[in-house]
Amino acid sequence: MTTARKSEGFTLIELLVVVAIIGVITAIAVPALQMAVDKTKQRATMAAMRTLATGVQLYEIDHSIFPTDGIPASTLVTVLLPHTKVLLPSTDSWRHPYAYHSDSYTWYSLESFGRDGIDGVDITSATRYQFELDMVYATGRFSNAPE
Repeated sequence: MTTARKSEGFTLIELLVVVAIIGVITAIAVPALQMAVDKTKQRATMAAMRTLATGVQLYEIDHSIFPTDGIPASTLVTVLLPHTKVLLPSTDSWRHPYAYHSDSYTWYSLESFGRDGIDGVDITSATRYQFELDMVYATGRFSNAPE
């Protein structure tokens, strides 16, 4: 009497199909995840720029002028520290230092150079998902931002 062996487990074809499906899902999910991470960093940078701007405005209230033009972000934070009660960031969410400029009397600007950290083209609402572009907060409002 011959007994048939019952095969248990998966065939090679079944395993390859599962691996292919996982690869397709990963190829779709990873770019979407990266976009979500960059969008979160962009929003966090915008919030930090508003916080820094509040510090600059408080400094201006106390001294009747804005901080000196062109100082590095780390120095700007040190100058603003006595005028605010919150922790001020000197780098954006991509860990690049902010740029600060002012004429000392009528305007100031804070700039984040985006994901690539290179000064370049400013961001607009039409280019809000190009995270390499620069965001500019000037004298109380965003002049260039994804909003």
